[in-house]
Amino acid sequence: MLKKIAILIITCLFAVTSLTGCTYWKGYSKSQCKQLVADALEEKYGEEFVVVDVGTKSAGAYYSSGLLTATCHPKDDNTLYFEAEYFEYGKGSYELDDLYIQSIVRKQIKDIIDPVLAEHFDDFATEVYIYIWISS
Repeated sequence: MLKKIAILIITCLFAVTSLTGCTYWKGYSKSQCKQLVADALEEKYGEEFVVVDVGTKSAGAYYSSGLLTATCHPKDDNTLYFEAEYFEYGKGSYELDDLYIQSIVRKQIKDIIDPVLAEHFDDFATEVYIYIWISS
């Protein structure tokens, strides 16, 4: 009986791992997805980036892979984290939306504000949100 249970468990594990496949997003593995985003960022900004983690967001349809999301930072500055989204735009072409420039501006503003507040307060917290407003 114990042997049958062990065989059943091994069979179930094999079925689960073989049916899920090795793809993470649109036929790419997780490491390939990280490289896709890193390459797109390098092409856009002309510098190297590290993609710390990737995830996916639903596109709202069961047949669609949705967005590939990523948490990134420039290779030269591991304190400047930002989010990026990589998605298919049309058939076979991809687009990258990211918050890199907003993160740079945010950090510059915090570098100005925090020392001034530190002169007057022992404990404080600041956060800066940079939004893009597009009016039609």
